[in-house]
Amino acid sequence: MKLRLPARQPRLAMAFVAIIALAAGAEAAAKDRTVTTDGPGGQPLGNAPQSQGPADALAELASTVEGFDAGRNPENLRNFLASAEHHLAKGRVGQACDAVAHFSRRVAKESGGTLTEAEAGQLEAGAADVRTLLGC
Repeated sequence: MKLRLPARQPRLAMAFVAIIALAAGAEAAAKDRTVTTDGPGGQPLGNAPQSQGPADALAELASTVEGFDAGRNPENLRNFLASAEHHLAKGRVGQACDAVAHFSRRVAKESGGTLTEAEAGQLEAGAADVRTLLGC
């Protein structure tokens, strides 16, 4: 069944979706953490994936940088991430985006030098995830 929502009236469209969701029992389903898609034999497939926020993604990226610090000094990389975490904690998303962009440029500069290309690729993928979560 396709629903056609009025494009020019977003509040009305959201209210319509909320009414339909409540009528379908979505409120009860939202409290359930089990994926409702049935697996073989009608069994649930497991827990729904938990979404990661930008602060968690930044912390994970910082941990990855720490893991690459085998006698090298990626202090600048850590500083860019610490700056991004600081700005995010203060609600300054634009400045957090800038810090992550500086991090990415530094990673590109260090690729093939103090970072292997594989390490740089992993860090850039993590930075891209952070930028997506921040909405940069």
